[in-house]
Order: sequence, then C-alpha cells, then structure tokens
Amino acid sequence: MPKNASSDAEFDEDNVPTKFIPAYYIDKETMKCASPSGWHGGDQVLVDLTFNGVDYTENNYVFSFYNIYGSFPKSGPADATN
Repeated sequence: MPKNASSDAEFDEDNVPTKFIPAYYIDKETMKCASPSGWHGGDQVLVDLTFNGVDYTENNYVFSFYNIYGSFPKSGPADATN
C-alpha cells in the first residue's frame, strides 16, 4: 500500500479552492483523513483520494459539515458509574 496518499475536499463552487489533506491507510477497505477547516455548518464538499497528486478516485463522496452549539449533560460521574 502506498504510504503517500492525500484526500482532496472540493466545494461545489468555482471560487473555492480545493484543499489537500494527508490521508492514512487503515486497512484494505479504509483510508482516514481529518476534515479540513474553513467551511461552515451546512456546507458539503466532495472528497476523493490520490496517491500521486495527479490521478484521483472518481467517487465524489459527499462530506457534510455541522455546527454543534452545545451538548447535554454538561458533566457526569467522575468514575463513569451511575
């Protein structure tokens, strides 16, 4: 498996540049990359992989960004018991 891989995230508009993020091999069916910063909740980007920076997969996986404004409960037991 090639060690140098990256994913690209492309917003579906002409004026937003493609972002390249390092991708990591997990197993024969899984690659992993961090979600790129710079987009807001509600945005969707198309994600593909490249191993040489020229040839890309043509999967166009859709990744959606969400805003998280808070969570509940704010705290829990220190020893993780009920």
